[in-house]
Amino acid sequence: MSRMQRSLFLAVAALSLCIPCASAQNAGSGAVTGTVTYRHRMALPPDAVVDVSLQDTTIADAPARIVGQTTIATRGAQVPIPFRIDYDPAGIDPSHRYMVRATITVDGRMLFTSPKAYPVLTRGAGSDAAIEVYMLMPDGNAKSPG
Repeated sequence: MSRMQRSLFLAVAALSLCIPCASAQNAGSGAVTGTVTYRHRMALPPDAVVDVSLQDTTIADAPARIVGQTTIATRGAQVPIPFRIDYDPAGIDPSHRYMVRATITVDGRMLFTSPKAYPVLTRGAGSDAAIEVYMLMPDGNAKSPG
């Protein structure tokens, strides 16, 4: 076997070993996807940051448990802002209630929040959510556009 054939053989063998590893890694992961938007007639500042969290809200009078989250620097992008939250499906209990929520901040100050949670993953909900956020007023309450 020539040196070139041996190198080619080793490259193909190495690649075939990597393919099952990648498949195994992807088989154990899930994702919640969607968009964050608002109806207010204003542009986001270029340094706005969108935070979206996947939460287990099963226990009513307890703080939600964060299952996954993502932070998106908008860099001037405008709504709708797409998001993806990866999670481990083994950590999802089909009898629990899971929701996604979002906030938009600028310089650490919250400008928008989702006053309601959007169900995902269990109890007939899918893995995609269109989250609508509302502008916060100086008193901290969310204001509906209109």
